[in-house]
Amino acid sequence: MARMNKKYKNNYQFIDSAIVNDETYWDYLERFKKIALSMFEWVNLPKTMNAMYLEKCLYYLGQATLLKDQNYGFINTRASSDGYINIYGYPTSLNCYSYDYHETRTLYSGLNKDNNNEFEECILVQNNWERIPTAGTLELFAYRLYEAEQTAMINIKAQKTPVLILTDEKQRLTMENLYSQYDGNRPVIFGDKNNLDFDKIKAIKTEAPFVADKIMEYKKEIWNEALTFLRN
Repeated sequence: MARMNKKYKNNYQFIDSAIVNDETYWDYLERFKKIALSMFEWVNLPKTMNAMYLEKCLYYLGQATLLKDQNYGFINTRASSDGYINIYGYPTSLNCYSYDYHETRTLYSGLNKDNNNEFEECILVQNNWERIPTAGTLELFAYRLYEAEQTAMINIKAQKTPVLILTDEKQRLTMENLYSQYDGNRPVIFGDKNNLDFDKIKAIKTEAPFVADKIMEYKKEIWNEALTFLRN
């Protein structure tokens, strides 16, 4: 038997809806992320480097670094700007960090000719020219799909329940139980005439138009727009 906090007992339907909303959004976002992280293949990376970790750095942070470490050899790490800005608008040094790893390295740019120590320099890898992460844009696409999906589901539900039932508080629980049978596709619904006061029950037709098919087409447009973004 499940135990529910009294605070949430009367709001269980809202809580269930909130869970579905979150799951729908994260499901779309995870689909986009899988596509984004598998679009490119890194060729001739040293064995000590990790292509997936490199892609995740670009996806979430917009930039990463390649460097040679005295203990690990050639590795790739996360990156954040440090130092001054050079004449081309790039940072003169980068914080190269990962799990249990942190070093500040001079950015190799061709301008620092006097520094030829490979253990003091790093190479900047950019997700795009502006070093903007992919994650933010895909989160917006996932939100648009979530909104469209939930709107379509509400519209479909409206076709199944095209009426609004008005009743008093005394009969509310009885009506909720009857509706749960209706929502569960029961072929026959039985009600106790002693517990139902039909004079206090009123049904109002909502007459919601069916637009779910148009919303599904709209979802396809969002998918195509997102894939076009990833290709560019």
